[in-house]
Amino acid sequence: MEIIKQIEFEYAKVQLLSNGIIRIEMFDGYIIDLEESVQINIAEGELLNGKLGEGLIYMVAESTTQFTNEAREFSASKEGLRFSKAEAIIAK
Repeated sequence: MEIIKQIEFEYAKVQLLSNGIIRIEMFDGYIIDLEESVQINIAEGELLNGKLGEGLIYMVAESTTQFTNEAREFSASKEGLRFSKAEAIIAK
């Protein structure tokens, strides 16, 4: 699958694939807090051209990637899911 566009952070990269799926790769050893979750959500919106409820998103997290309670709560909130049609998380 070809990467059409990518937004990269110190802790993750968010990619739009040629099939329209958004792939989020979380890097090893990071603790993802609310700020990082919001940044990832904004990146999803950019890659989807702001289309609400359209994203097919999957996240790949390394075994040592951690998420704070605030990050998990935001990701599960209405705002955190605004661009998602469906989501999946793959933990290594």
